[in-house]
Amino acid sequence: MKGYRPVLFIISAFILFQCTDAKKLKKDRSVSHGLALYTQLCVQCHGEDGKGLGTLYPPLAGSDYIRENPDSLACIIKYGKDGPLEVNGVLYNQPMPGNPLLLDDEVAHLVNYIQNAWGNKGEYIAIDSISASLQNCR
Repeated sequence: MKGYRPVLFIISAFILFQCTDAKKLKKDRSVSHGLALYTQLCVQCHGEDGKGLGTLYPPLAGSDYIRENPDSLACIIKYGKDGPLEVNGVLYNQPMPGNPLLLDDEVAHLVNYIQNAWGNKGEYIAIDSISASLQNCR
């Protein structure tokens, strides 16, 4: 049986490596799709660099609000936001229109892009997790 231990270790390491690669691949694909959607829907207000527009539109890059409220990002993307919002110590009060026609997977791609662009360090969020978050928005 001792002769099998190295083989089992190699097989286990290979399987673990494959799972890690699959997660990274899903995240990379989602971020890529999210970039395309961001360019189409969000760049006009939040900018290519995610820094927002003065005191009108908040930054997404380095946003303490996104870091501290990750579940609300999907809701804001899909349903918009009225009223004040504080980001990095600055108060914003410009309404953000929602995108109610976006599918859950599109919202997930946008969330994954925003949470991983411009130096943001976010985990991959699966579509079913976004779908559950969206059920709790309203």
